[in-house]
Amino acid sequence: MIGLLLTLGALSQAADGDDTAALPLLQVELADVTIKKRFPIEIPAAAAELEIPRVICPTRVYFDPKGRTESVQVVECPDDFHPKVEASVMKWKFKPMRTDEGQPARATFVMTINIPLDYDRINGE
Repeated sequence: MIGLLLTLGALSQAADGDDTAALPLLQVELADVTIKKRFPIEIPAAAAELEIPRVICPTRVYFDPKGRTESVQVVECPDDFHPKVEASVMKWKFKPMRTDEGQPARATFVMTINIPLDYDRINGE
């Protein structure tokens, strides 16, 4: 199911001359999104202290009408992972979204990023 959101940020960006910010922002589900290109998430050295098998990071992603990531908001995750998740997802590419009328649109969705922790790799073994 796809919904339509208009944000104050988009309206202020449009006033600054950013044409893509004036386009509709679609609220979509992960199932509606095609990720065309992913980049691995670097594991911070501090992860070795966590002693858990994986880290789960719910993350909100915004992407533009060309499928380029606009912004990333890590919703919940150990603090050391925030910049690593953000840096990786900012490089991801998505299949562009369109409104029901076929117009280009920006989109946002929430996904759960599951990061398995390979302690041998973290510790350099």
